[in-house]
Amino acid sequence: ATAADVVKQCDVTYSMLSTIEASRAVFDAPDVGLVAGVSAGKLVVDCATLSPERMLEEQASITAKGGRFMEAPVSGSKGPAETGTLIFLCGGSEEDFASTAAA
Repeated sequence: ATAADVVKQCDVTYSMLSTIEASRAVFDAPDVGLVAGVSAGKLVVDCATLSPERMLEEQASITAKGGRFMEAPVSGSKGPAETGTLIFLCGGSEEDFASTAAA
């Protein structure tokens, strides 16, 4: 399956890529990238710590297709991940934030 296939099948898609280059490869690939799968109402939550410029690029490409975007970089590492105590620093609409609590 491609990133586009995943987004098409999910209401909410989470991404956490370690570099801007990886983000561009996964998000922006023609026909198979994450953005290619976005349609009206789809929510993409990016949990990476990338540049503000890259987050704005992702937001613009997703919202241009009718999708919704939330930036949610994660604070914590292996220990907090194992105990379910990672901290997400969320930026987006309150409605989108609330919808992720149920996801």
